Amino acid sequence: MRTIHASSTIRAGRYALLSSLRAQGFAIAAEGARPEPGDLFVVAEGEPVTAPARTLILGSEGRQVAPGRDGAPHRVSFAHEDSAIGNALVAKLLGGDRETLRAQRGEQRVAALAKGGGGMDGAHR
Repeated sequence: MRTIHASSTIRAGRYALLSSLRAQGFAIAAEGARPEPGDLFVVAEGEPVTAPARTLILGSEGRQVAPGRDGAPHRVSFAHEDSAIGNALVAKLLGGDRETLRAQRGEQRVAALAKGGGGMDGAHR
């Protein structure tokens, strides 16, 4: 799964969004982590965009959703009082499908248990 790199402005002002994405199974890169090919970026309105086709620009005024097309970044704008719906829109635009993400997390857990035993030695084989 691709990792999301959030700008320092997003980290400071939209902690609930990042927490929500993390809870849905998205990997959130540590601040200053080096991006890998295919990673996604979330920046605040007015911040520089280095990879437009893989970037979501997040505003804080009004209610707006503009999916990226032809290499342009996605744009979403919502106030903090609209965070529930705004966070869901961001997850969807970044490729989030809750059922798929849950299934991937489940597969990762099963693989980790199988690799390390995890107390299931032969119990379910």
